[in-house]
Amino acid sequence: MSSDVPAAGAADDFSAPDTCGASANRRFIGGDVSSMTQPANARVIRPGDPVAEDFRIDRLNIILDANGVITAMECH
Repeated sequence: MSSDVPAAGAADDFSAPDTCGASANRRFIGGDVSSMTQPANARVIRPGDPVAEDFRIDRLNIILDANGVITAMECH
């Protein structure tokens, strides 16, 4: 049995439900995190950061690389 619901947290999956405003902020991907005003529901995740696995559909996760460059925006 297959599901029509895309996997949650798929950074490249633009068909995933946008419950946190990720699509409105994707223009910042490739830039420095300081170049954007972070919404109240945002969490910045750097390499090596401990990340709680509590699922919040309204939370915007801003994923950074080691240089502080935004690599993804995800809802989870």
